[in-house]
Amino acid sequence: MPLPPWSVELLRRSLSDVAAKASPEMIEKLKSQATAILNELPAAAARGVDSVMQATETTKRSVQSWARSYTATSRHVINASGNLMVTSHHGLVTPPLSAVVLEAGMEFLDGSRLAGPGLEHRGETALARWSNLGSKPDRVSVEDHGLVVTASLDAAVIAMALTAGDHPIRLHRSQAITLPSGKSIPDLLESLGIGLQEFGGIDGFAADSYPDDKASLYVFAEGGSDGRPETRSIPAGIRGDVLPVAAWCREDLPPAAKDIASVEDAFTRGADAVVFSPSPLAGGPACGVLVAKEEALAKLKKHRLWPLLRSSEVARAMTVTALNESPLEAADSAASLLTLSIDNLKSRAEKLKIRLEACGNVETVQRIDSGARIYPRSSHRIDSQAVQVRFKSRSTDDLLQSLAKHETYVALAQPADGDAVVIDLRWVPPSDDSKLADVLESVIG
Repeated sequence: MPLPPWSVELLRRSLSDVAAKASPEMIEKLKSQATAILNELPAAAARGVDSVMQATETTKRSVQSWARSYTATSRHVINASGNLMVTSHHGLVTPPLSAVVLEAGMEFLDGSRLAGPGLEHRGETALARWSNLGSKPDRVSVEDHGLVVTASLDAAVIAMALTAGDHPIRLHRSQAITLPSGKSIPDLLESLGIGLQEFGGIDGFAADSYPDDKASLYVFAEGGSDGRPETRSIPAGIRGDVLPVAAWCREDLPPAAKDIASVEDAFTRGADAVVFSPSPLAGGPACGVLVAKEEALAKLKKHRLWPLLRSSEVARAMTVTALNESPLEAADSAASLLTLSIDNLKSRAEKLKIRLEACGNVETVQRIDSGARIYPRSSHRIDSQAVQVRFKSRSTDDLLQSLAKHETYVALAQPADGDAVVIDLRWVPPSDDSKLADVLESVIG
């Protein structure tokens, strides 16, 4: 309520009495203090507003990050695990597809489109990329071969086994590898009731241990205990090669990956059928591909299991498109990362090391030599560079769980001792370096 008039008059007289008794110096001092207070008011108010706005902006970013993490159907992935294909908390992390491969798949995502003759032609031209067709004498003509695309590499192995029909399928125990899915070739085939005859020892190949059966399908595998399957002096049966890690053509492999097999080389060495995955090195989706004689493929397509093994039309279109392209020419392909030099990786690792050293929760950071792989159990190692980080008070498990919840998922490797993390840069595109450092800094603290 307002003050009554008599109270206002009393206060005025009291202030007049005080002013009358005050010295001129006191009056000037009061004026100066009042002026200073009035001048300070806008600045203080501005600082208060800035403080409130900063707190509001921080809260806004937190809410936006939370909203993105809980509403997004997918997240950006930075693969610093050292394995091009690695199983994460959220499934299998595979290499990104090139723009031309994605475009081929988009054609079929419109429900008004069906496969046309051009799709079959793409498969034929893919085979022609490395068949000799009268051009190079050291290449094997595959004019009587064709290819089928399956839903996965495992499905392609099963499809190859079905081409044997009633004939025996024989596998030397040294070739009983574990596929990227985690299943071994014998376990995979036996799970479907497909008969497999194993023989020989697990320590190495012995040609004289092969049964003399010309009607058998003999299975060889890249990565068996005897290494890459070479031309063997085995009985003249059907030879099928399983290549979990392979390029389509030898020209698709840069010098850093010269020891990795190619489908082209497998036929040059005498294979009659080859199974491989166009992901990752060929730049296609995570499907399987079986290349075999047209006669065998025609029988396969009549088998009751074929509808369960084949890929979708979308995946098929993307796969044959990838096989027609050279992945080294695509800047967004995983194979192009194999062209990065060790000096390039060292420089990037040093920059990341400097940024992480500033984190308060980090005890030690060091750049280390590393060996990257295509998938964890692959026998091939590719020279790489990595940063190893140890923490003062935070467990590595806690860090990995925090990374799993971040809007940008960073896949890392954890050494056997478990008290550090390794950030391998072989499969990290240089364009992701800044984002990788930002995410690690925000999570490590």
